[in-house]
Amino acid sequence: MIESGKIDIGRAIVPIIYKRKVFNELTQLLEDQQTTVYGRKIPLLKIRTNHLKLMQKKQLLRETPIYEKNATALKAILDQYKGKILEELQLF
Repeated sequence: MIESGKIDIGRAIVPIIYKRKVFNELTQLLEDQQTTVYGRKIPLLKIRTNHLKLMQKKQLLRETPIYEKNATALKAILDQYKGKILEELQLF
């Protein structure tokens, strides 16, 4: 599945070598110990693109983004009550 591209394992990132001091109880000395950490990275753009395709396939997307709906609804409410609010504040 990995060879066919169905599962994306990302690309390898540079291994990082960490050094730390470890106390050796047998010799009663501090010794250097190295640990190498390897990892894989999947670009965020690829993750977001795949997620968008999945949501479109499952029909879970809204027609318009929620923030646009909220902004439109808020503007309509403000337009409706603008006169009343200004009269109450005695600014009209």
